[in-house]
Amino acid sequence: MGAAEIREPRIRYDPDHDILYILVEEGPVDDTIEIADDIFAEVRDGRIVGIEVWKAERIIEAIAERPSEKITGIIGEKRQQTRLC
Repeated sequence: MGAAEIREPRIRYDPDHDILYILVEEGPVDDTIEIADDIFAEVRDGRIVGIEVWKAERIIEAIAERPSEKITGIIGEKRQQTRLC
């Protein structure tokens, strides 16, 4: 794969282990780095080639839970903070 070639990541979920895999590029991994609680980046030659999300169901539910309500709440808080300044 050339430097200019971008591939669509492949995503799969392992329900037995509750792990979400995002594969960017096939091949060996040089290192795995925990970038946040239960989120790991797989690295090769300084590039992220994959991401593993452990306890994925909990994390996905937190992200998906009423996103429009969360966004509206955040916007309201920001507006109020702006008025107080």
